[in-house]
Formats: sequence, C-alpha cells, structure tokens
Amino acid sequence: MNSAYAGPVLKQLYAAQPVEKLYMKDHFWLSLLKKDPGFFGKNKPIVVQYGYGNGRSASFSVAQTNTGNGKYKDFTITRAADYSIARLTNEDVEATENDKGAFVQLLKREVDGAIEASTDSCARDLWGSGTGTIGRLSASAAINTTTVTLATPDDVFKIEEGMVLVASATNGTGTVKAGSVTVTAVDIDSGTFTVSAALSTGIGTVALSDFLFPEGDYNAKMTGFYGWIPDADPTGGDNFFGVDRSINPERLAGLRFDGTGMSIEEGLVKTCAKLNRRKSKPDFAVLHPDDYASLELDLGSKIQYVFPQSKEQADISFKGIKLSHRNGVLTVMSDAYARLGRAAVMQSNTWCLESLKKHIRILNLDGNEKLRIYNQDGIEFRVGGYKNLSCNAPAWNANVQLY
Repeated sequence: MNSAYAGPVLKQLYAAQPVEKLYMKDHFWLSLLKKDPGFFGKNKPIVVQYGYGNGRSASFSVAQTNTGNGKYKDFTITRAADYSIARLTNEDVEATENDKGAFVQLLKREVDGAIEASTDSCARDLWGSGTGTIGRLSASAAINTTTVTLATPDDVFKIEEGMVLVASATNGTGTVKAGSVTVTAVDIDSGTFTVSAALSTGIGTVALSDFLFPEGDYNAKMTGFYGWIPDADPTGGDNFFGVDRSINPERLAGLRFDGTGMSIEEGLVKTCAKLNRRKSKPDFAVLHPDDYASLELDLGSKIQYVFPQSKEQADISFKGIKLSHRNGVLTVMSDAYARLGRAAVMQSNTWCLESLKKHIRILNLDGNEKLRIYNQDGIEFRVGGYKNLSCNAPAWNANVQLY
C-alpha cells in the first residue's frame, strides 16, 4: 500500500488493451437469412397457393361438373420501422478522438453501438410475433417493488440497462397502460432486473402476468418466425397480413409438432418426417443455446458438426450439428434469441428479410451522417431501417414444442 504523502506524485497506469463489448452478438439467423433490399412502394404481396382445383373424377362428366380453381392467398406485408439514436457532445467527441485522451474513440464506439442496438433489435424480432413484447411479469412475484421477476427468467437476456418499459394486460390485442419505468440494473444469473421506481408506482395499474414492452414498440415491430408459425392453430377471424389462416391452418400457418416426452433429436427427426410428407425439405433447425447444449450432450460421440457461413461476411461462420432425415440434412443451430423449449424447423429458402434499402443503416437522406443538435453543443446520429420478414411457404416450416 502506498504511503499517504507519496500518493499525489504516483501515476495511474492503464494496460494498452481493447475495451471489450460485453453484450450479445450471437445472431445466427440474421446472418444467414436471405435478404432483399428492394421493398419499395406501399406494401408487398407474398402469394401462396395452398390448394388446387378439384375438377377430378373417374367420371368425365362429374369432373366437368365439379371443376374448380386453385386456392390462393396473398399475405400483404408492410414495413415496420425501427430506430436507434446516438447523441454526443462536441467536447466529448474531441476529447476522445485519440489514444492520448481516451481508451476508445467515443464517436466511433457510440455510432457502432447504435448500429448494434438496431442489429440486436432486429435479431430479437426475428423470433417474435410482431407485438414487441420482451417478457411477461411473474404470476406470483410482488409488483410493489423495484425488483422485477419475469414469468420466464431467460427473458432477462432481452433486457438492457436504460430501457424504458411499459406494460399491457395483453400481448398485442389491447392497449398500453399509463406510465413507465426505466431499467437501472440487470441480474442475469437471478433472472431479475431493477427499475427506477416500484412497478406499481411507475405503472399505476400494472398487474401480475402483464406483458412488458420497450416504450414505442407495442404492436409496432417486425413479424418474426413465431408470428408466421404460431404456437397454436389460428382460429376464425384471424387476420394475418390480410389472410384468415384458420381456413387451412397448417398450410397457411405452418406445422405444430409436440415433441414432449421425446429426446430433442427424436423430436427434430420426426418433425422432418412430417414436413417431408408435405413436400418440404427442411435444412435448418434453430434452438435456444441451452437446448442446443442438451442436444450435444445427448448425441455424445456420434455428433457431427458443420460450419455454415454468413451471407453478409464471408469470414464469419457458425457451428452447427448435422442430423440426417429422409429428404436431406438438417443443420441444427443455436441463436441467442431462440425460444427456450421450442425449436424452429425450417426450409430456409422460404424466408426472406424484406427491407427498404439496407435493413440497418445510417439514415442520411440529405447526405449528412452527423446532424447538429440545434439547441445543444452536440451532434446526433440516426440509425434504423424499414423491414419485415416474409415466408412464401409457411406449410414447409414447423414450430416444435420440445418439453
């Protein structure tokens, strides 16, 4: 320990090391997903044929009498906007522009952070249903406290310090309750987080089992896999991008398979068999990281790995597990935001991220990436995109309950 009189003359040493980014970056599906930046105009119809004409009979006259047309539907998708803003003071930018003054160049790091926040939001939305929910309050934990307990503790991975959260009694079919709270701390190990005021104070009518949303996201996000291939068959009155899927739930809203009581491998292979019979050639299955680890342990010495590459960056690849089925090979992958206890089994070429120009970019229509804040000594960067997920063959994809 240094003596008190020597303290003022001693230097503080810092190692010349990078400042690591400790947030999640494991977004397999976003990296490998087909993308089309040509989503111009008002909307985009995704046309599917889910049946053929029934003018067939062993009797020619009956075939003529019963003749009919094919069955078609068009999912009319629209774009969902998503924004991420970075603001800095001029003094901070200039004070951190070289190694002498700072560990990182704050300007670059903050703009990169805004881009990665948009990327993370997009990757999370790919596994959502479009409602914007990022968690649900526990049905039994207290709400007159600043410590928030979720019904599914794993959802804490979607929570970030500084998020402003609102609540609703329903997951996208009602309204947002008045009030909000701000996340001040996150405890991933315990599956809880802390907010700026007791829930019942910040959101006066909050109740047990309410759904939570980042402010502004309620019913405004991109529709992901579990919107296209929901947990339950759509019922009468369903209106999914203008289509009532209840008239033929499996062909218009995909296959649901209950694999409870089976090993993960067995559940996936049996799902593939069912999809094969429906003319599908599933090539990818996506699991939560914990379920992926369970599959690895179950397979043991017979495991076979594959390494699919990112479509955007040739130097980035991901590690997957190879499973064979009757119509080909299923590559099982892990994604940071895949759902615990669920598997998405898909024919990957039926999916596309449709966007107006690049799905995530700096919004600089006037050519200026940096915008001066008119009433402050600072600048602003605007990152965002306008996009939605499409599927041109829902029937060739499956939502699998693992346990």
